[in-house]
Amino acid sequence: MATTGAAAIPEIYGNLFKNVEQMEFNFVPFEGENAAGVAVMGGNADFTVLTSSNARELVRSGDLKALAVLDKNKTDNAPDATPLNEIYPQYEEYLPIAAFFGAFVKSDTPPEVVQVLTDAFQKAANTEEYKAFLTEYGVVPTYLTRAWWIQIRPSSVLRESVDIFKNQ
Repeated sequence: MATTGAAAIPEIYGNLFKNVEQMEFNFVPFEGENAAGVAVMGGNADFTVLTSSNARELVRSGDLKALAVLDKNKTDNAPDATPLNEIYPQYEEYLPIAAFFGAFVKSDTPPEVVQVLTDAFQKAANTEEYKAFLTEYGVVPTYLTRAWWIQIRPSSVLRESVDIFKNQ
């Protein structure tokens, strides 16, 4: 599987597939999603996971085929691809895991500062201007809260990617 490195979206999904389906394959790191897509096109990797915005033109050109959308909804960037949870319902609880823009602070940041920043980022993420920007690049606007990340973080399916990332 062509990836973009430990704890990146392709490798997180790869670990998800390995754990849920008991699949076996190797991770081959490339410098970015474009390089991973080219590796699949050139036969240097069997498959990869790409963000919608990076896959869009490769799918439209016919150079890559989208097998599934790794979300609960279809996307205009791969109109013939079915959402993964419609093919394999066992993935419903893990979706969406997608490329994201995030804001992070040190773990010992005072809670009142975290709250001020959280409120500001949520307000910005919900503006029509920001949603239009994301949509233009093929990103589905989704605001995931800190509580969502805290809930998903301990997942044994994702732990392998996080542990690999911490050890690099």
